Amino acid sequence: MPRIEQQYLDCSIYLYRTEASARAGENAGGSGFLVSVRAKPPFDREFYPMPRTTVLPPEHIYAVTNKHVARQGFPVIRLNMIDGQQDIIPLKHEDWIPHPDGDDLAVVAIDLPKHKHRYYAVTNYSFVKQVNAFSDYGAGDDTFMVGRFINHSGKQRNTPSLRFGSIAMLPFEKVKLYDGFMQEAFLVETRSISGFSGSPVFVYEPRGSSFITESGRESSITDLVGRPRLLGIDCGHVPKHEKIIDGAGNPHSDWKVNANTGMAIVIPAWRLDDLLYRPELVMQRRKKEEQDRKQKEEEAKVVPDVENPEPPFTRESYKEVLRSASWNMSEPPSKGPDKSD
Repeated sequence: MPRIEQQYLDCSIYLYRTEASARAGENAGGSGFLVSVRAKPPFDREFYPMPRTTVLPPEHIYAVTNKHVARQGFPVIRLNMIDGQQDIIPLKHEDWIPHPDGDDLAVVAIDLPKHKHRYYAVTNYSFVKQVNAFSDYGAGDDTFMVGRFINHSGKQRNTPSLRFGSIAMLPFEKVKLYDGFMQEAFLVETRSISGFSGSPVFVYEPRGSSFITESGRESSITDLVGRPRLLGIDCGHVPKHEKIIDGAGNPHSDWKVNANTGMAIVIPAWRLDDLLYRPELVMQRRKKEEQDRKQKEEEAKVVPDVENPEPPFTRESYKEVLRSASWNMSEPPSKGPDKSD
């Protein structure tokens, strides 16, 4: 497993019940991450250098998490700033838009100026689009998950942790969630516990692939195992019900406890893609782009007065400024009023 680049840690966000609990780092909720959505450029800029003259489409940032996290108790976002402090986005439950088909997903559009926040948004064209028996991804491929380890998550700022694993089962059969919903999902052998719900799960591209670096050099992807792609979103783990036994080793007839099987339920990235391209969200992005375009046009109308331009600042005008600001040392300074009286 190669070293994970810092940008993948910077995509993580934490979710809290209230603004106060977010500032204090208390009452832990779930995890989430940031996604960048825009129309796909002529070719994938993750792998091929783009001409400097290429104009990318406008970027729209979304926060992503599970519906059961954002809509049922933990809508407030906490993320890191460049100066090392934390920033809070005090959202409400209804601000989050759930998947209309019932998938355990929810998103919300947010504005994050680059000069203020430290973040990385996973591009929508780096999603795994589909997987089947003949695809490049399959059981055994290496994965890693970025999220909140609630036992040591960071009080003053987000300090996400990583969990590693591999694809254990492709989403051929749906998985029954806690609320009874039959979810299309991967099973990934990685330890998922409370706090990691909503975390992004990445998979490495198949070995042997190649790409062109920004310098124009052809190289094997990551030179080891491949480049990370978004496989999906963690929404929990498959439980195992263990019987409670007494001191003699005899099972109790009624009592059972839930044990962690180590199998995480991961909603495929293409289900998130479906949500992000719902007509209402597409229309929302178009309206924002139109507003930004009109604002730029208004700003462009503010032009300098070409009929009465200011005179150029020359050497002579510089000397004149110096003469007016100085006083003649050969003349005694004027005597002020007599203060002896």
